[in-house]
Amino acid sequence: MNRAIRRLSIASLAMFVLLMFNVNYLQVFRVNSLAAETGNIRVFDEQFKNWRGEIIAAGDELFVAGDFTSIGGAARRGVAVLDTTTGLATGWDTGVDGNVSTLALHSTILYIGGEFENLGGKARNNLAAVNAETATPTTWDPDPDGPVNALALSPDGTLLFAAGDFSHIGRAERDAAMFDTAAGFALGWRPDAPFTGQALAVSADESTLYLGGEGAFDVFR
Repeated sequence: MNRAIRRLSIASLAMFVLLMFNVNYLQVFRVNSLAAETGNIRVFDEQFKNWRGEIIAAGDELFVAGDFTSIGGAARRGVAVLDTTTGLATGWDTGVDGNVSTLALHSTILYIGGEFENLGGKARNNLAAVNAETATPTTWDPDPDGPVNALALSPDGTLLFAAGDFSHIGRAERDAAMFDTAAGFALGWRPDAPFTGQALAVSADESTLYLGGEGAFDVFR
């Protein structure tokens, strides 16, 4: 294999969608019991210039984020929804005015992080939440003062973690932040992580947060 795999996502247990990224391509393969014997069935390709971003598989749709201005045959900035069968963009459109680096999906809410100033006709700096079905922004406005590069949800969806190149978020001074997803408030957790966060992961028992970026890797319990 001469292409780097940047993201993988599984749509369901019965039928899988495998997404392979390098800096230029998104490839989608549908894998099921028949394909396991005859080979993977490639569904569609997308070509980008210097892609970086995030993908989330949700049933027969894909949420795709990155530094693009068109995807799936439609003009879309930063984030879009693609049909997994056709590869075409749906009518879902946040109207974000910048690049999107990271996504997190909880129930009907999609959290969007990146480097932008407006979304859905609302002033939103670098981090926002939208209705996953309609793309309409919620009232949540944490207003970080720099780009958000990574988001992660706790397994039960009650906590949202954010990391990036900011020093203030949710009206508090933070290198990285933890939000109560029900109330929307930044909680008192204040890690010492004086570097630009690029990746986040939460352990299954919610006891440990892993944060990496800029040659650094920290573990918080």
